[in-house]
Amino acid sequence: SSLHLLRFFLHEYSNWNSLITPKKYSSSFSKRNKKFFLFLYNFHVCEYESIFVFLRNQSSHLCSISFETFLERILFYKKIELEIFVKDFKAILWVFKDP
Repeated sequence: SSLHLLRFFLHEYSNWNSLITPKKYSSSFSKRNKKFFLFLYNFHVCEYESIFVFLRNQSSHLCSISFETFLERILFYKKIELEIFVKDFKAILWVFKDP
C-alpha cells in the first residue's frame, strides 16, 4: 500500500510542483527532486522485492517438502501394486502350470 502511495505521489508530483513553486524555479527544483524521488522509489521497490523473494523462497521450500512427500507416497503405492501384481501373477501361473 505504501508503494502505491509513493507511485501515486511520484506520478502526481509534477502537477503539484507547478502549483507550489513558481515557474522559474520549477526546472532546477524538479531535477533535484526527481532524482531524490526516483531514489526513494527504487529503494522501496527493492525493499518490497526482497520481502517478496523471501516469502517466495519460504513458500517454495514448503511446497517442495510437501511435493517430495507426495512423490514418495506415489512411489510407495506403485511398489505395493507391483508386489501384489507379481504375487498374483505367480499364483495365476501356478494354477495354469502343467503337473
